[in-house]
Amino acid sequence: MKMEVERAESYRRNKPPLLEIPVKERITFKEICCENDILKRKSPIQVEGELSSEGWIFYYKPLDILVNAPTLDSAREDFQEEFCLLYGAYAKEIDEKLTEGAQRLKRKLIDMVQNDAHD
Repeated sequence: MKMEVERAESYRRNKPPLLEIPVKERITFKEICCENDILKRKSPIQVEGELSSEGWIFYYKPLDILVNAPTLDSAREDFQEEFCLLYGAYAKEIDEKLTEGAQRLKRKLIDMVQNDAHD
C-alpha cells in the first residue's frame, strides 16, 4: 500500500501543469472620452482582450489599435487615448496633407463618430 501512495505522490509532483484557461474580456465603448471632448459613436465598438503575463492585451483590427496595460481600467483608458490620437491626427487633418491610405483612415474614423467636429 505504501508503494502505491509513493507512486501517486511522485506522479502528482512530476505531472505537467494543467492547461491554463485564457482569461478573456470584452470592452464596449458607446463613446470615446478624449481630453477636451467626448466622441459619441454611431454604433458601439467592441474590443476583445486577453489577460497575459504582461497584463491586459486588447487589439482592435479595424483601426489597428493595440493596447497593453496592467489593469482592465487602464486598458480602457489607453484604448480611448489611442483612438483620440488617431482621430486628432487624421480626422481633423485636411485631405491635401494626407496620403491616400491616410484619407481612407480619416473617412473610417469620421464615419464611426456621431458628433463629427473635424471641420
